[in-house]
Amino acid sequence: MKLSMALSALLIMASTNLVAQVVVVDDPQTEEKITCPEGFDHSSFKLVALNSLPAIKPSEIGEREELGYELQSPTAEMNIRLDVCINGMDPSDMMLGQAVIRSTPFSPQVAYKPSATSKVNGLVEAILDQNYEKLKIEIIVPENFGGIRILGLKKDQQNFVVAFPLYDVDGRYAPSTLNLLAGTLELGNPWPENGCNDSQIAGVHQVVLGTATFDLKYCFMQGAGETTEYYFTDVTVTDTNPALSKEEQKSYTISGVDKLKDIMEFAVNHHNGCDSFYLKLPHAEYAASAAPMAGCGLPVKNAPKRDMDETSKATLFQIRYHGGEWNKGEHACWHYLLCRE
Repeated sequence: MKLSMALSALLIMASTNLVAQVVVVDDPQTEEKITCPEGFDHSSFKLVALNSLPAIKPSEIGEREELGYELQSPTAEMNIRLDVCINGMDPSDMMLGQAVIRSTPFSPQVAYKPSATSKVNGLVEAILDQNYEKLKIEIIVPENFGGIRILGLKKDQQNFVVAFPLYDVDGRYAPSTLNLLAGTLELGNPWPENGCNDSQIAGVHQVVLGTATFDLKYCFMQGAGETTEYYFTDVTVTDTNPALSKEEQKSYTISGVDKLKDIMEFAVNHHNGCDSFYLKLPHAEYAASAAPMAGCGLPVKNAPKRDMDETSKATLFQIRYHGGEWNKGEHACWHYLLCRE
């Protein structure tokens, strides 16, 4: 995959016009609900993070040794949801309605409904006892050249679940990512309501720039060429810098596109190269620019300037307090919406 496609390619997922087993979900709150048989109740389960992530060998998930898979904790963006129908009179009588996964920050939720050829083993023990040793869920959709696999593992005295999407490699289905979601199952839906339009996908992301933590909500969509278009809907800033008073160090939340327009500028460039933003609060100003990526557009005012000839692949940022000098820094990721702490 070309680096120039790094953002936009993450949006290329299963088409909704294939088979009923695959559903691309823009808003999980308004998706078609699972209909359980009479006497069965619908419950949703999500992954929650482990205390620590063990190293994993490819052989432990049935893959080739030369590939370097890593476990990754679930986040507000990346998780799974198991929709399960449970008998109200006998909880040990249950069935899987669908398995939903969002495996990258910029991908939509994709729902897989089991068919007669799917494997669903160990579900009762996983749900009732949090015993995942027998858990194996594999739903393959040949028409879509992919599917989902959810496995139970026990390693380093931890009992946990690993989940990942699949793709077809010459008739063999392998993980489509090297980063595998891992955690334990807990009752709940991992994705909140988002407020984006039907053609858009909701995103939630946290990034730390210096002493400032940004909690960002945004809507994004496939743009022209290899560009991911997006706009912010909610921004919360918490800054612990000693230059600020205790009152100023409290979290500031700005909600709504119209309110953000008054205090925030941002630029989305071709290929998302050198995307930038500038945010002005009463006590502080924040600005950041993404790295060049097969192009480099102009930054908004006060955002760090970038150039196609530079070798840095980091996000550059600068912050100033009460109109003072700019404090400059960088984050070792090429785009601020992809930074991980």
